[in-house]
Amino acid sequence: MSGLSVKIDDTAFKAQAFKYQSLSGRSFKDVLTQQTGVLCKKLATTTNPFGNSGSGKKQGDKAVTKDVRKVYKTPATVYDLIRKAKIAKRASAQAKRNKRGQFKKQKNPAPQVADAFYRAYRRGSYGEAARILHSVKIPKYYTTEVGSFDGGQEHKGARHGSRRKVPDNTFAKLVTNDAQIKRYLDEKRGWVGLAKSGWAYCAGLLGKTGNIAGWILNADKGKSVGSVKFQGGMGGMDGKYEVSNKVTYAVPAALSRGGFAKAVDDARSNMYMFFVKANEALIKKAGMSK
Repeated sequence: MSGLSVKIDDTAFKAQAFKYQSLSGRSFKDVLTQQTGVLCKKLATTTNPFGNSGSGKKQGDKAVTKDVRKVYKTPATVYDLIRKAKIAKRASAQAKRNKRGQFKKQKNPAPQVADAFYRAYRRGSYGEAARILHSVKIPKYYTTEVGSFDGGQEHKGARHGSRRKVPDNTFAKLVTNDAQIKRYLDEKRGWVGLAKSGWAYCAGLLGKTGNIAGWILNADKGKSVGSVKFQGGMGGMDGKYEVSNKVTYAVPAALSRGGFAKAVDDARSNMYMFFVKANEALIKKAGMSK
């Protein structure tokens, strides 16, 4: 994924860059390095979960938890759902007539069915537990399986779209051990901010990690998740940086292509304005006329 790429072929831009180099003694590459670092910091902030503060981390953790919990359900959750269900009874088998020949109102058997489900689950009779669950016909549980935790396979298969999210209308996939679900959640939450850390890593290579939050910088777990390459002369007016976020889902899953393109365009504009304002200040300081 290319980042800030600038080739000066605009007359006004080139004049400002040349003037700045003459007045300050700094090379064009110096300024391009600075502005590319600023761009990477901005991308680290705008990539989901948005922001740099701890609230961004909390937002990301919450989103991960919500997605995983759509897919995996605990036996306790299902037990409560069955107990609250309205289960139809067969009049011929369960209803009794009173003295007037009318059917008596029978109690809802849901509590007994819930108990049967839980007993089957506890003794490892997952097929029986699943059949009991399906017989109750709870919405979004029509085909839900019951069994051992699958290592996250159902969660991975349920993620769709460019953002790799689990849709809200997803049916529950698996009823399984709560402790194993929590361990999986801890693992997934540990990677929150990884896409952001790819840009932060690039910013670090350019010497611009100041003010980037630790939870973003540390999300890469010490791995190389970004790269930076300069192409062009050391002192000329042509050159570009290619910055790459090696986290495969960084764009477009965590940051839209439109958002990425806008950040790059803003960086180009900011670089031009940097030259203009810096030149005005240098000229004023030197007592020269424009």
